[in-house]
This record gives sequence, structure tokens and C-alpha cells, in this order.
Amino acid sequence: YTETKQLQALIKAVKSNKKSCLWDIGAAQGIYSLTATAAGAIKVVAFEPFEQSFQALVDNVKLNNFTKKVNTLKLAIGKQSGYQPLFFGKACPSMFNDTHEHTSSTRINVSTIDELIKKGIPSPSIIKIDIEGYELDALMGAKKLLSSPEKPPHLFIEIHDDYLKRIQKSHIDIFNLLETYGYSRNLTDEVKEGPRFLCHFVSTD
Repeated sequence: YTETKQLQALIKAVKSNKKSCLWDIGAAQGIYSLTATAAGAIKVVAFEPFEQSFQALVDNVKLNNFTKKVNTLKLAIGKQSGYQPLFFGKACPSMFNDTHEHTSSTRINVSTIDELIKKGIPSPSIIKIDIEGYELDALMGAKKLLSSPEKPPHLFIEIHDDYLKRIQKSHIDIFNLLETYGYSRNLTDEVKEGPRFLCHFVSTD
């Protein structure tokens, strides 16, 4: 299981702060949300726009009696608010359409990290992002947070080069962007599997 190393690093990050708050962006069925809560996070905000995954997430949170600590939102995160199509089928749901793997689509609500903080959602000390190629968009919608003194010390990001190349971008663009905000890669925790990078970025400020 390629995410074991990332989950172990997440547990360490949670335990390093007695008031850890995780934003789990692209929560799917909730493995990161549940792991962080079990490790002692005082608050988790889990974002999942795909209906089937969202229902599984809600069920898993209830099953583990974590409803008081985990806030589940049926919402996607991007660089601007609005509505976008989400494509699904054989491959994981994505806002990028893979004509070979995606056979259906649905309309989803999108917001930004900065707007949600402005609306009063607790600011994260840890952000995890796994949104099938839209990770760069999510970071672009977090400019205020990432440039503020309250920026999260830990970012866990799954980078999908196969999708990013469609917009003439790659993992290098994400590495460079986060470097400008004072983050460095924790290479010990990094995993590369094909076109996917599972990365742990740590604030150096």
C-alpha cells in the first residue's frame, strides 16, 4: 500500500501539535481523516465532491464515532468558486476528463481554501490534497493562507503528472510554487509511483 509511508508521516505531524486541524481535500472514503482523528487531531474538515465517495466517507466517520471531530463537506476545492463538471467511470473521479476511463459526469460545487477560511472554517495546521490533477488549482486558491504567518506547517500532496501535463504543467511547478511560500520537501516521506508523487512539504519558516 503506497500511502502507508504518508499515513505514518501524517500521524507524526498530528502528534507534533496538540491542536492539530487537518483539511482532507479529496477525502474519498476517509482514510486520512480517520487516521488523523485517531492520532489525536482536535478537528478534521473532510472535502469530497463525488456522491458515492462522500456517502462512504460519512458512513465511515459515523462507524468510528468521529462525528464530533470530523466535519464532512460535499465540496471540491479549486482556484475559484463556482460549478464544474466532475468526470467518473473506471478511473478515479477527476475534474479532468479521461475519455478512455471516464464514462459519466456530474456537476459539483467548487470553493477555494482562502474563501472557506474567510467564511469561518477553522484554519488548518495540516492540509492533505489528493484531487486527481487539480492540486495546483487548489494551491492557487490558497495564496492568502500560504503567505500568512498562520500557514500550515505540513502539506501532504499527491501530485498527478499524467493530468498536469494536459495543462503544460508538472510536479516541478508545484515544487517551485511551494518553495516560494517557504516549504521544502521531506524526501524521507516521499513516494513515487509511475506518474504519481506522494509528497510531504514542511514549512521552513
